[in-house]
Amino acid sequence: MLFLSILLAFDASTYNRANTLFRSQKYEDALSLYLKLENQGLKNPYLEYNLGNTYYRLGQSGKALLHYERAYFLKPRDNDIRWNLYLIKGKTERFENPFIHILKPLMHILSFKESVYLSSIFYFLSMISLAGLIIYRGRIWQVSSYVFLVFFVFTFSIYSSWAAEIHKHTAVITVNEVIGRAGPGEDYDEVAKIKDGEEVKILEEKLHYYLVQISNGPTVWVKKEGVEKIFSPLRTIQ
Repeated sequence: MLFLSILLAFDASTYNRANTLFRSQKYEDALSLYLKLENQGLKNPYLEYNLGNTYYRLGQSGKALLHYERAYFLKPRDNDIRWNLYLIKGKTERFENPFIHILKPLMHILSFKESVYLSSIFYFLSMISLAGLIIYRGRIWQVSSYVFLVFFVFTFSIYSSWAAEIHKHTAVITVNEVIGRAGPGEDYDEVAKIKDGEEVKILEEKLHYYLVQISNGPTVWVKKEGVEKIFSPLRTIQ
């Protein structure tokens, strides 16, 4: 399902033409228009979700996963985004620790941006209430300070959860296959082959190579081409 909502920031004409092309199964043409919007600096869940859908239809699962992850980061409560992300990740998340599987949706009930704003607001309100409690010692100040403090701890926990994910430096393989080597160069032995759509953790960067941690596998050096970071400083503040 395509998001049809058009925000004022959108080039509505281009966005709607891209949606029409997608519905007509002209995926390459739709992709070029969606990418045009992305290259204009437009970053929002609607565009990221539609990019994910288009890449998925074109058989590029790595690119699809990349954009679904970005859409989820911006709008984590959206059921369509969550469902498509779950489907494209397949079986991998079914073997998560059950406690983490239950806790993750709770820690992502707000977006990163929402958690920043709300934790700041509740911190400010809890400090005002605490000051009122110290000065006036009224019951209402006591109750409000407890309530605002609880909300601050909750929203700050969500912020911390997102911040931890951002600093994991997670990336996605976006080409059919990359060769993992024992060192940062083609003269080093081949250690592993990593397929399109696999997520890796970037540990180090050297020249044209990343040192990455494969999920449940070794650390290897791979060429930067074909490896795209999910999060960047620019995306986290928008």
